[in-house]
Amino acid sequence: MCTIGVVFSGDVTYVFKNRDLPETVKMDSPEIRKGKYKYLALPRPKGGIWFGVNENGIALTASDAHTTKTYPEQKNAGDLITSIYENIIANSSTLKEAEKIMVTSFKKQIKVPDMLIITDSKKASAYEYTPEKQIIQRKTKGAILRANSFLVLEGALERIKDSSSHLRHERAKQMLSGKTSLADIKKTLRDHKNGPAENSICRHGKEESEYTTQYSVIAEIKDKTINIYYIANKNPCAGTYKKITLKRA
Repeated sequence: MCTIGVVFSGDVTYVFKNRDLPETVKMDSPEIRKGKYKYLALPRPKGGIWFGVNENGIALTASDAHTTKTYPEQKNAGDLITSIYENIIANSSTLKEAEKIMVTSFKKQIKVPDMLIITDSKKASAYEYTPEKQIIQRKTKGAILRANSFLVLEGALERIKDSSSHLRHERAKQMLSGKTSLADIKKTLRDHKNGPAENSICRHGKEESEYTTQYSVIAEIKDKTINIYYIANKNPCAGTYKKITLKRA
C-alpha cells in the first residue's frame, strides 16, 4: 500500500513515494550503487530496490496493484520484481531503454499484477501490469499519480472495495495540480486528509496489523544534480527530510 507519483514543474522533475507496510520493518537509508551507470537506490534486505534514480536522470517508483482477479501466488515474486526495478535503474540511459527492460522482463518473469512509474526529465511512463494484459500511460507535463489501483487497465477494484487507494489518489491529484515545488511535495506526503488512518496519504495504523507509512522519499531531478530527500522508519509528519545528492552524468 503506497502513494507514488511523478510531477513535472518547470525545469525540475519530482519523483516520490510514501511506503506503507502492515508491520514494522527497519529500512536502510539511500545508498549509491554502480551498475552500468551510477545510481541512488532504496534497497531491500534480500536484494533489489523499491525506489531508485540514476545519474542519467532515469527514476523509478512503484506500488502494489489491487485487482478484481485473484492470482496464484508466485514464489519469490517480490524478489524478482525488485530485481527488475534495479536492472532498469542500473542499466538505462534513456526512458526508451528503461521501458524495453521493464516490458521484456515483466512479460518473461512476472505472473502477478504490479504497477510502476519510470521517468526521465521530460516524459513519464506509468506501467499497469497483469500477466494477461499490460498498458503504458505516458505524460510530459503536470503530474502522473497512483496509489494501489489501476487507472487505465481493466481489472481495478471498485471504489467501495478499495476506498483507500481511490481517496489517496484523489487527494494527491488535488494537492499537486498546478505549479509544484519541493515544499508542496513534502506537504502532500505528510497530508492527513481523510485520516490520519488508512485513507490518508500519510497513514497511521490504529492496530498493529494496519498499514502505516514507514518511509517517505522524494527525488528532485535537475539539470546538473539529483537530490534525494527521505524520512526513514517513521511517518513523514513526524520527521525531517534528510538529503543526499548524486551528480548528473
